[in-house]
Amino acid sequence: MTEFNIKKIINDFKNFDSAFIDASSIIYLNKINLLNRLSKTLKLYTLDKIITETGIIDMNLIICKSKKTISISNDDLLLKCTIEKKIPVISDDKKILIKAGKNNLDYYNSIMMILFLFYKNVINNDNYTLYICELKKIARYSDDIFLKADRFFKELSKIR
Repeated sequence: MTEFNIKKIINDFKNFDSAFIDASSIIYLNKINLLNRLSKTLKLYTLDKIITETGIIDMNLIICKSKKTISISNDDLLLKCTIEKKIPVISDDKKILIKAGKNNLDYYNSIMMILFLFYKNVINNDNYTLYICELKKIARYSDDIFLKADRFFKELSKIR
């Protein structure tokens, strides 16, 4: 999560109803037992190749069949589908997030999905803290990212 505009994100959250999700976020959110809750709150699209890559099934994900192509990575194929569908991407892969930004796509990571579920009242304050602690155990974010998330959490708490 780079520097962000809290008001813009809150506004985006109001209409946020679907996204493509990549392998890194599927793995992280599944490990902290939040993928199923997120997939019941958002329409989550992914590729059959990404499901094969993660080995995670039965999470209410909408699986898109990948066209056979040898020269394109799963990440680039996911971005191509995201651009075509004109919906955000959820990823914890910095390379994907940079490419999404270059293509003017909205993008989020697993921390932002925890915040989104808090915003939507799917999880409460205690859940937020628990999920962030669990994510800290497995994910590679800088301390600065978690500080920004906490600042955003405090702002969301004021409007909930």
